Amino acid sequence: MLRFLSVRTFASLLYAVSACGSHEIRHDDGPAKSHRAEDPTPDKPITAPTPGSLYDAYIGHEVDAPQRIDRYELTRDAKRVVESALSFAMTNDADALLHLATPDATWGLPDRAKRGARPLDQNWVDELMAGLRGAADRFARRSPYRCAVLSPAASGFVRSGAEPMWCYYARPDNTEHLVFELVMRDDRARVQYLGFFVDEPMQRIVVADGDVPPDHPPLKRRNLEMTRRNIPAADPRLQQMRLRQKQAATASDGGDNERGRAPTEPPGPLGRIAPGRPTRATAPVPRTPPPSATRSGPGE
Repeated sequence: MLRFLSVRTFASLLYAVSACGSHEIRHDDGPAKSHRAEDPTPDKPITAPTPGSLYDAYIGHEVDAPQRIDRYELTRDAKRVVESALSFAMTNDADALLHLATPDATWGLPDRAKRGARPLDQNWVDELMAGLRGAADRFARRSPYRCAVLSPAASGFVRSGAEPMWCYYARPDNTEHLVFELVMRDDRARVQYLGFFVDEPMQRIVVADGDVPPDHPPLKRRNLEMTRRNIPAADPRLQQMRLRQKQAATASDGGDNERGRAPTEPPGPLGRIAPGRPTRATAPVPRTPPPSATRSGPGE
């Protein structure tokens, strides 16, 4: 009896295990890729670049020394940071690319909202460089390169590390971009985000949902014209303007000043302004004694 129960129990367990194995969980996107650090990364050969492509331009690009790269600043060295990142990816230099990126850097689609971004770390860097090489191979060597136009105030935010700076390469048909988000971190310019299409898009893709973050905070323009309306009452410029207006009004009606003397003219023996010649001063006229005091009588 005990032997029969043992066999029956074993059969039940075997059936349960087989039943559990038959219910495999599947997703529409297929099995998820594992990017654990202990998984071995297969060594894939680097494909040769297409002549005249951006890949071909940066695979032989000479970058600066690491000491010089660590002194890069924004916005001055934005193009150098982008060139260094592309050169490291084209030559499969993972360590140099990770050193150029921030610890929390990400990569994904060329979208400033960073939808579906993945970390730019040791587990993803090989896939990142392979995809970036394929994307750069579709761009011409002299593809347009642009950075977001920044006002002087916004440039100060970027230099202090408070705001990022966006630069990108674009294809002539504007269907594809290589996007770079650059930031100042630890007193040097670094890469915060890399965006590109792994596969070539057949048409221009526009994201309809969600808000795109601005390039920099909006700035309010101020009218710097000296008027009473836009100058605070405590502004010394307004006080000087009021003083000049008061002096001009006092000079026009005489006021406390001596008639004919400019309101800003200091008092003193400078003489009076001759009539008809307001810009020429004459010496004081000496007083002469009356004629009766100097004329002698007939009896003298």
